[in-house]
Amino acid sequence: LFREQMGMAPKSWINDTRLQQARNLLITSGESVGRIGTMVGYEDPAHFARYFRKNVGCSPREFRRTFRGQ
Repeated sequence: LFREQMGMAPKSWINDTRLQQARNLLITSGESVGRIGTMVGYEDPAHFARYFRKNVGCSPREFRRTFRGQ
C-alpha cells in the first residue's frame, strides 16, 4: 500500500527524507558533517558520507561548499 501511494518502498522514502534533511542542514546550519549525519539518523558518519555521495553525487562537505559559496 505504501509503495502504491508514495511510488517507492518505505526504506527508500525514509532514506530520501533523511537526505533532504541533511542537505537542508548542510546549507543552513554550522553543525559538523558527522553531527548532521547523526541528526538525520545515520549512526556511522562514514556510512552517511558514502550514502550521501552515492545519491547526491558529491560528498557532504563538497555539497556544503557549493551551496554556501565557500
